[in-house]
Amino acid sequence: AGESIEWLEELEGSDLEIPQMCVVASKQLEEIDQDIANLVDEVGQAATCREASDARVQGLIEQNEELKRRDKERLTREKLGTLKSVEDVRSFHDAALQESQRLKALLSRSYDHQRRLEREDFQRDVGRRIAAEREAREKEAAEQLKRQEEATAKK
Repeated sequence: AGESIEWLEELEGSDLEIPQMCVVASKQLEEIDQDIANLVDEVGQAATCREASDARVQGLIEQNEELKRRDKERLTREKLGTLKSVEDVRSFHDAALQESQRLKALLSRSYDHQRRLEREDFQRDVGRRIAAEREAREKEAAEQLKRQEEATAKK
């Protein structure tokens, strides 16, 4: 604020005519307006970044809670030793069997995925998809730049 008053005082003390003062003041106000617009944009970007960070933190918190829950449910020898009834042992056995089947399926999917990655044609396909996505982003950026230039030219 002190700087804004300074330029105004310098303008008032100058030897410029009133129309020239108006032009200088107008330019100075345009610069101030641009500075304000830049600050508003930066604040908006900072808010967006903060929201994204908050979402990532929340996701990590939820993931951590899920891992803690899984750890409590994990089947261990210590838990097996604490079981006192036949029904508890059956339940433990069923849970262990389900977990084993889930892990086998996950392992099988990971092997399948690894084999696909190792296949040359899959790698080429991935490369083509990445190149196509990059090309689409570049095309969109060029179109956006063209629209901005057209909008600027219309002003």
